[in-house]
Amino acid sequence: MKKKNNFFDIIVIGAGLSGLVLTLELIKKTKKRILLLEKKKRFEYDKNWCFWNFPKNIFSDCYNNKWNKINVIINGKKRTFQNPHINYLRLKSIDFYKKICTKLKRSNNCKLLMNQDIKELTNSNGHNIVSSNDDIYKSKIVFDSRPSTKKLNGELIQHFYGIELEFEKNVFDKNEMTIMDFQNFENEVHFFYILPFSKKRGLVESTYFSTNIHTKNKYLQDIKKYIKKNYGNTKYKIVFSENGVIPMFDQEEKNLRSKNIIKIGTPGNWIKISTGYSFQNSFINAKKIVEDVKMGRLPEVKNKFIIKHLDLIFCEFIKMYPKDSKHFFSNFFFKNEINVIVNFLQGNPNFNELIKIILSLPKKKLLKCLLIHLKQRIFTL
Repeated sequence: MKKKNNFFDIIVIGAGLSGLVLTLELIKKTKKRILLLEKKKRFEYDKNWCFWNFPKNIFSDCYNNKWNKINVIINGKKRTFQNPHINYLRLKSIDFYKKICTKLKRSNNCKLLMNQDIKELTNSNGHNIVSSNDDIYKSKIVFDSRPSTKKLNGELIQHFYGIELEFEKNVFDKNEMTIMDFQNFENEVHFFYILPFSKKRGLVESTYFSTNIHTKNKYLQDIKKYIKKNYGNTKYKIVFSENGVIPMFDQEEKNLRSKNIIKIGTPGNWIKISTGYSFQNSFINAKKIVEDVKMGRLPEVKNKFIIKHLDLIFCEFIKMYPKDSKHFFSNFFFKNEINVIVNFLQGNPNFNELIKIILSLPKKKLLKCLLIHLKQRIFTL
């Protein structure tokens, strides 16, 4: 029989990246009683988290792979970046889950429940009521990381399918990774993302910026052709696969902050729109939210205004002019140093870096995208 007196100070829905990082920050900095609800039955290796080694977080010195050489390839032209202070890190999701869950279990103020299918989220008499397949829970504040159920309607997305391969012979240079090996700029932007874990084992991922998701077979055919072209007929076996869809548009819905229901993660716009980077943002945004909670303020994370709107303009450019995106990406990667590139990818460029990036785009078409963006903003006010 379901109980109706399960009251907590805070309920977090979803034990993914944002939910786990936020819950960890809450138990470290507050005395709040927290309930974390997760739909999965168990945690397992289901994806790879990749991020730069700055700013520091609890995984900056706890990772599975590290690369100091970063490749970008456009039209067969390759540039390799190497800076002793900049590394690209890879963390297996299962190790991420284990480390954070171990810390959560040490807290008397946190309860994690798995296999929780959320049926309803309502507000009554100043309290939020979360109904799951298991029970009914109440709290003053709910942080909800569940993705939007809205269907895509021509919006730009980053979509990918990757397979972890084990070759019979050495094919990879394990000391360098390829962040983008561009293939096509016709009707969509297509590139490969290569992470060597050893000389024989690595991830090969086919990624697109476009408005339509492809079939699994399409991605696999892409990968097979790429492997044959770059690694010949060396035999291999598939040991793991991952796929995903990342929005390259504004995720803000009509905010439920008046009811103390706060969107976090992807639906909370924690992902950098133009690049899909989210790992570092989760630690930064979790700290901002916890500061609000400690001060008794209604939690809120605001993206940097200029960065957010420039991202939206850039994405409009990629959507409308994929062929001209080749010019942009070439200038961006071949005319800037790695520190500038990483600052932009993570959402922390300074003013001079922003101006340089803007000037690398074709001016007339950039202006047209700016006007489209302004028109869209006016109609949504």
